[in-house]
Amino acid sequence: RITSKKELKGGSNPYVVGYTVMERFLCFSRVKNSTLEGLKSLRKTGFAETASSSESELYDSNRRILALCGCRIKTADLLSKSFAGIPMPLGAKVVLCPRFGSTIREVRDRF
Repeated sequence: RITSKKELKGGSNPYVVGYTVMERFLCFSRVKNSTLEGLKSLRKTGFAETASSSESELYDSNRRILALCGCRIKTADLLSKSFAGIPMPLGAKVVLCPRFGSTIREVRDRF
């Protein structure tokens, strides 16, 4: 995690903007592409950003959060199946509801 502040010049008034850089699995997964556009995006950027790929990324994110909390769950070297040319890992479909925990610390405290 990198947290930084940068001063932006805005006329005579400088503005300080803070930002945090995090691994993608912790912060977002876009749903913006059709399957065809997702295949093009996957080839170009490494991310399909389709409904099905984002659902898969949600499960991956939750598996990784559980692993960070000390749970033994497979997060790498998962079997994968291709749907319309877009590979999807076939790991555990973990859903973490906000009431269970909104931060890694809250989730870890459940165990």
